[in-house]
Amino acid sequence: MMKTAFGITLLVGTGVAFAQPKEAPKKDAPKEAPAPAPMAKPTPAKELDATKDWQKTWACTATNDGGEKVLGKLALKKELEGFWVGLVMSTQKTKTMPAFLGQAVFGVDPVSKAWVMTGYDNMGGWINMKGKEATAISMIWEGEAGNMSGKKVPAKFTMTLADKKKLKFIGEFGGKKAFEHDCK
Repeated sequence: MMKTAFGITLLVGTGVAFAQPKEAPKKDAPKEAPAPAPMAKPTPAKELDATKDWQKTWACTATNDGGEKVLGKLALKKELEGFWVGLVMSTQKTKTMPAFLGQAVFGVDPVSKAWVMTGYDNMGGWINMKGKEATAISMIWEGEAGNMSGKKVPAKFTMTLADKKKLKFIGEFGGKKAFEHDCK
């Protein structure tokens, strides 16, 4: 009995392994799907190249909608890795108007391929516009604006560049001129 117990202990205690037959690969086994290719980084719209001479900080003499002459600043520069152009417009406080600060971005909508602009200001106003014309010397934007009175009105911005040294920026709301900036 001792020999039998020793033999069982030897087999169980030493962890004898028995070779298993290899399974043949199945011919109709589904193959693993290849890993998806990494997303290619999009590139900015080439149309934005037309704005390169616009992109700087301009010192402006402006006329506000109260008819007062004010000093202003208009800054344009590429943003978000070149996909959009940022626009910041500011004017000083006058006797009849508080200081103004407005920010917008414009560029080419990758879906519609149309020029688009959206922006907001420090008086609760907003704009949402499409480019009617956008060239190296002229940009015309039309759309709508909302203001602190809670009304939407038609809006139009006209920007023209002369000799890469002078920029005129005119804003109209509800069909009436609201501002005109002559910038250098």
